[in-house]
Order: sequence, then C-alpha cells, then structure tokens
Amino acid sequence: MNSDPFFSILIPTYQAGHYLGNAIRSVLDQDYVDYEMIVVDDGSADDTEKLVESICDARLRYFSIAHGGTQNARYWGAKRARGKYLVFLDADDELTPYALRNIYARLLQYPCDLYIGGMYLDDGNGDPALLNDEFPEGYCTRNDLFKKMTDERLIKTLARKVVRREAAQYQDPFIREHTMSYGEDMFYSMDMLLSVQTVYFSREMMYIYHLHEDSTMHRFYCDKYRDRILMSHAIQHYGDLLGICREDTERIARVYLTKSLADCLLELDQAPLSDISEKEKVRIRSEIVNVLSKNVPAIRRYSDKYLPVQAEILRRYRIC
Repeated sequence: MNSDPFFSILIPTYQAGHYLGNAIRSVLDQDYVDYEMIVVDDGSADDTEKLVESICDARLRYFSIAHGGTQNARYWGAKRARGKYLVFLDADDELTPYALRNIYARLLQYPCDLYIGGMYLDDGNGDPALLNDEFPEGYCTRNDLFKKMTDERLIKTLARKVVRREAAQYQDPFIREHTMSYGEDMFYSMDMLLSVQTVYFSREMMYIYHLHEDSTMHRFYCDKYRDRILMSHAIQHYGDLLGICREDTERIARVYLTKSLADCLLELDQAPLSDISEKEKVRIRSEIVNVLSKNVPAIRRYSDKYLPVQAEILRRYRIC
C-alpha cells in the first residue's frame, strides 16, 4: 500500500464506545483496502480507548484529545489525514458493504471535489428508509447544493459526503471564530463548498444512519436554538461568499431560521422534565418567540410555500 492512501475514513467520537465497534467493523469489512481510518476521541471517559487498542490493524490510527466538541474533533482529524479523499463517518453509524469500492469506481469515472452518495435511515423499527433522491444522478452545482442543504434535513449532514482532503481544511475565518453543538455538520459543509468546484450526486447507497435515543436528532439542547440563530447568520455569510443572489440568501436564511426555531418550540413542548425544568422551558420559549416575532412579515410572506408543517406551532404562539 502507498504511504498516502486514497481514502481517509474520519470518525470523531465522544462517549460512544458502545456503538463505535460497529462503525469500525463496517470499515474493516470493506473489500477495498487502500484507506486509513482515523478515530478522534474527543475526551471520552468510557471504554473507547480500550476498544480501539483491542483492534490490530495498521490502517487504524487513534488520537485522544481534550473535549472540544464534534466540530473541533472532526477538523483536528482532517488536518492529520493523509488520504486523497476524506470519508466522514459518525461513531454510531456504518458504511454499507462495498461502499468504498463503489465510491472509488465512481470517482474514477466522474472526477469531482465532492461526492455525495445514498443513505439508509434506520430508526430500528423495520426496513430502513432510502435517502438518495434529492438530486438526479450526476453533476450538480455547488450553489444548487447550498440551497438544498438548507432545506433538506439529511443532505446537510457530513454523512454520505466524500471530499478532497484540501477542501476539508477550514476555508474562512467565520468557522474558526464560531462553534456549534448542533448543526456543526451543515456549518462545516458550507465552509467546504468555498473550495469545491465540482459536485457529483450518486444514488449508490454508501451509508447507514442510525437513529436512536442518543442521536442529536432525538435530544433537546438548551442552547440548540442559539445554534440555529448562528446558523442563519452563517447561511447569509457563506451565501454571499459563494456569490448567491442576496435576495435568495436572505430568503433561505429567514426560512431556515423560522423552520428551525418552530421545530425547537415543538421539541421544547415535548421535552420531558427530566431533561429540562419547567422554568428553563419558559425562559427559552420566551426567547425563541421574541426572535420569531421580529420576523413576522417574512414569515407571512413565506409561510404558505415554505412553512406548511410549522404553521400550526407558529399559530399556537401567535407568530403568524
């Protein structure tokens, strides 16, 4: 094997030792072998280190760093990657069988800076859903991807993305100056687009995304709504840098902010008191409603076309 492999599989992990073994095994079981696997342990206190050390494979590299969040761990690993392309894998997910072989073949046939494959969404309740139809098979523009990324829940994740190593290095000071606990995948993806010229969308399945009680999609963070507000600013910032029409960028940012904060209100209403006190619920709810109330004209303008699902929760709080 060459000293610089074709793929670097990047797995950031924090307190996920009970899932990590399956993620690692899904890589080791691939029939394509020209890769390295980088596990970045973001300060876990579980048995993550012991688990990784029990696996004897020269392609597996383990690093333990002080806890700084997924965004920091992922970037830390990207800086140390040697592969031509980075494959992002969460510690609680898996690659599909033959994923690397299929991706390699596609990249040879359709050279690109960013490759996006299909994904199974597994909620553990039956047959996984197939997610591979956001675009037709083929090349798409990075600006089209940017617009889709802010609207489609799962295309914004780093799961199912394979990118040239150079594009995974931070491109703009904005991402160096801000961190997110929720939405860091989309944040990183937007920054990568600054150095991406060609994007290829494939319907070939490559990733298994597991939904479970520990998933970020299932948890309510007290500061999640603040990350959503920051993300709306990031959308406008990166939209400007990508040369997207300012009117389009502002619409995308406002629709994203309204959708995401309305979802936060719904999650807040459903969050058990074991996760958050009633007093804290009232405080956060008031702050979210205050932000949304300042966007009422835009909400009314976009609600019918872009916000049909969120309309009920917005009416409940008399925002539209």
